[in-house]
Formats: sequence, C-alpha cells, structure tokens
Amino acid sequence: MVKKTIFAQETAQEARAQWKMVADALRERAPKLASMIDASQGDVLAFAAFPKEHWPQISSTNPLERLNGEINRRSDVVGIFPNDRAIAPPTMLPIIRRAIGMAAAGADIRAAI
Repeated sequence: MVKKTIFAQETAQEARAQWKMVADALRERAPKLASMIDASQGDVLAFAAFPKEHWPQISSTNPLERLNGEINRRSDVVGIFPNDRAIAPPTMLPIIRRAIGMAAAGADIRAAI
C-alpha cells in the first residue's frame, strides 16, 4: 500500500516529501481525501520529531491495543456498570499506573495519556 511508504522513509524530511507525493497522487481522484490528508500531516508525522530509533515504538498501536484489551478485560469482569461514573475507576487504572511508572522513571507523563 502506498501509505506505508511514508513510514518507511529514513528522515522526517523524506517522510514529509513522501506524504506530499501520496496526497498529490490522490488529489485528482479523491480531492476530499487529499485535503484530509493535507490537514492531518502534522498529527500523523509527529513521530518524526523524535530520534529515528524511537519511531517503531511511537508509530506502533501495540500500547494502545494492550490498553484497550485491559479495559475490555476489566469491563468483562465487572459486567454491567450501574452508571457512567462507575466506569472510570476500573478502566482508568491501567492509565494511572502507567503514568505513575513513567513519572517515577522521569518521563513526561503526558505521553501515557
């Protein structure tokens, strides 16, 4: 798939150039999609601001998938929540634990959210 070529680039500048090439290739056939691609470039390519060796971990959805799995597991254990407020404690616990662990390691806890 063409979009994967964006993430296979060696530098942030090359990734941005490939991003533009993909958007330009779609512009004639799907102008709305191309404009959405243009608008989301900064968010999607934010990983490129970090050192190259961190890119695979940043661009991976594995941590998010693990978190969602843990939330689903906890939701299955509880079963039915009596109200919206009852959902927060069991589902937020993995995020809170991760933030505490990151803070103890001296990392920016905003990355845990």
